[in-house]
Amino acid sequence: MRSYYLLALLKISHWCAYQADEIFDQIDEERRLKELNRRYF
Repeated sequence: MRSYYLLALLKISHWCAYQADEIFDQIDEERRLKELNRRYF
């Protein structure tokens, strides 16, 4: 029972980390676009 709980926790934390990665990628992308806009316009 305990190992099943730990496995579920691991999967949830892995999923959260993946979501956070996606969000940070988006933020980086937006920052990059703003830099480009500032540079060229």
